[in-house]
Amino acid sequence: MSEKSDLTVQEVLGNTALTDKIQVLYHYTSMDSLEKIMKNECMHFSHISWMNDYSEYDWGLNMFQEKLLKMVSDKTKEMEESFKKFINIIKKDKDKDNPCVGSFTALKESLSQWRGYGDKGGGICIGFDAGLMKRICKENNFIIGDVLYGDSFDGSCSNFLAKISGFISAYTNDPADALARVGMLISLLACFVKHEGFQEEKEIRIAIPFPEKLPNKLKGKLYVPYFLFDFKENFSSIFKEIWVGPAANQELLAKSVSLLINECGLDDSCKIYKSNIPYRII
Repeated sequence: MSEKSDLTVQEVLGNTALTDKIQVLYHYTSMDSLEKIMKNECMHFSHISWMNDYSEYDWGLNMFQEKLLKMVSDKTKEMEESFKKFINIIKKDKDKDNPCVGSFTALKESLSQWRGYGDKGGGICIGFDAGLMKRICKENNFIIGDVLYGDSFDGSCSNFLAKISGFISAYTNDPADALARVGMLISLLACFVKHEGFQEEKEIRIAIPFPEKLPNKLKGKLYVPYFLFDFKENFSSIFKEIWVGPAANQELLAKSVSLLINECGLDDSCKIYKSNIPYRII
């Protein structure tokens, strides 16, 4: 097998500029979710095909297909057909063996994040220790990196084509394995690209590559698969701060958060802050 058959997402996308420099990784959610996360010492990561915006994974795959096919159009017809085959296989099987994803942001105080993900401004924002999260990912072969938006990953497609040449030589020896590995990589790459309309989110994602035997749970009106992202071994130090939303009854919610972190034994390590954004729901 070619040595280049194990390319990583970071090697292709180069998407760690923001991830590398942050010290706190933020996740906007509700008070109810915070209680579950703290008491269970874990998070639930969504299967990529069951995200809130169910079309975003297809959008990423379509963008890669469009850009890659343009780049290979002046190459061989065989290469062009191969890339079409990769994408079609992934789309066909997207509800089966595709990645699970956890969504975070580099933004500490963002009104759009509060509105969109923080219980309409009445929820909370968890600040995780970014160093610990990155270490957990490294130890478990999870992928953490910046989301790239719109045309900002044109260079990544060019880089992918340049590096993928190592697979071509593998076709004659083990074409099925080469196709499978390239397909898996494209599937992972699509988890880290989004429409430019989401650019202000400055999203950072953790992707779990192709987990097996996922549990399911009721989420709203749907029964959905998820991955259990466990941080029990780092529980006492992974929470850096909790922010109370601008539209909440901040005094009461801050007291509630204080009760929760006290119950979980996190008094000294986790700080509570109140959002300073002037926002209320009328």
